Amino acid sequence: MVVDGTTGLLVEPENPVVLAEAISVLARDPARRRSLGDAGKTRVREAFHVTRYATELTSVYEDLIADEQARLRWRDGVRAFAPMCRWGLSSIARRVLPS
Repeated sequence: MVVDGTTGLLVEPENPVVLAEAISVLARDPARRRSLGDAGKTRVREAFHVTRYATELTSVYEDLIADEQARLRWRDGVRAFAPMCRWGLSSIARRVLPS
């Protein structure tokens, strides 16, 4: 993502006048172009580095696995308790909980 004024210039969509002005500003200022480009490269290296991506993706999968294990423990607990209920909870559990 572009950080306006830091890693690039954001302009209003479908506004050619504002786009032309931003292009003109950059065309007249090589130091600013270089600064924005360097900041953009640094941001990409830091924010989208493969190691960071892999770490964050691993964390997502670990959370999903933990959630599924918790759901299975809850389901198994309900199944163990349901036959003891006089209200027929076991029949409700069979309809609500997947096998």
